[in-house]
Amino acid sequence: MAYRDIDVCPNKETSAVLKEVKKFAVEFMRPAGIALDQLASPAQALQDDSPLWEMFSRYRKLDLHALDIPEEQGGLGKADWMTSTLIAETLGYGDAGLAVSLVSAGLPFQCAARLDVKKVKEILTSYCESGDCPTIACTYLSCLNFMQDHSSRNGSDKLPVTATPDKGKYVLNGTTPPLPNAPFATHVFLEFTINLKNSPPRTALAVIPLDSPGVSRKAPLDVSGQRSLLRAALEFKDLKITKGNILTDEDAVLKGLHKDYVVRLNQCLGLVFCGLAMSAFDQTLEYSRGRIQGGVPIFSHKNIKLQFFKMFKMIEAARANARRLACHYHDCSVECSLAHALAAKCLSTETAVMAASEAIQILGGYGLTREFPMEKLFRDAHAAMIEHGVNQDLALEAMECFK
Repeated sequence: MAYRDIDVCPNKETSAVLKEVKKFAVEFMRPAGIALDQLASPAQALQDDSPLWEMFSRYRKLDLHALDIPEEQGGLGKADWMTSTLIAETLGYGDAGLAVSLVSAGLPFQCAARLDVKKVKEILTSYCESGDCPTIACTYLSCLNFMQDHSSRNGSDKLPVTATPDKGKYVLNGTTPPLPNAPFATHVFLEFTINLKNSPPRTALAVIPLDSPGVSRKAPLDVSGQRSLLRAALEFKDLKITKGNILTDEDAVLKGLHKDYVVRLNQCLGLVFCGLAMSAFDQTLEYSRGRIQGGVPIFSHKNIKLQFFKMFKMIEAARANARRLACHYHDCSVECSLAHALAAKCLSTETAVMAASEAIQILGGYGLTREFPMEKLFRDAHAAMIEHGVNQDLALEAMECFK
């Protein structure tokens, strides 16, 4: 990367890991993301020769999927906060859409690891040992409902999937919103409402294999930004599950899982989109040193230098903020801060949009062509402004924490 990392002094082991991660991000993720972005239809990304499968396989071979999962459940245990931080930044530096796909595939497992449930332990073991086996998760948690009502989870939230008890089982019906990785995931961590005859409805969380009878996937969503991140809705029609599928229906546990998931997710997004902003800076800097105008590289021009400095200072501010949150979250002795997590996501995504926009200005007409990667970075960054919550809504919700 083009400029110094002034607050990182990794040991030899971490340096070796980061070297491999950067090689994976730049030499494979970035070209794979570009190839997926240029497909005529997102359904083509599901074909056997898609680089998506090789991307997941290479990621698994680096054992990155097993980080932050306890060793007794098959994982590698908790990595130090700086290693996790640098990995997330580097994945975003390679391709933000694929980075979010990887985060979305692993985050449900990391959050579920806190539950002392036999079903979770079985799936975690399969996930951590999977290697080339595509054990991949998608998740639907009513995070927006959680953020709009911190006081209780009494089952009254209107969830898109509902269940009815039937002879010791639950029959599920409904359709989720489009979920990351849903077109190819093997399991879904699904929150739904259980309707009861003689008592108020309650909320439950279950893990469901997506090859179960009664589950269907809608067509992958065709989007303009982060096209390498495949999304689709899941439809449940008279799907029968047993109590063994249910991870928890306890209000306090669900509330804790929601907060853990929201904070982890926004912390990761903050780091990933700092990586995208750094990528925009570095690729544009390389271009500016080789592009001759007026007999000199355009980097020599004063106004270009000022544009680069604007990018540099904002990226450094966003990185410092995202890293501070990562350090805070890693310390389990303190309660994680929802407001800080939402602020990190908003600041990083807005910085990514600014960096990509400035980069396009520097590249001029080339910045809008597919020959150069900047127009893709711009689309990917803009998609992040509404990803997992529109930034304005997240800002309003963050302020609710100060009531």
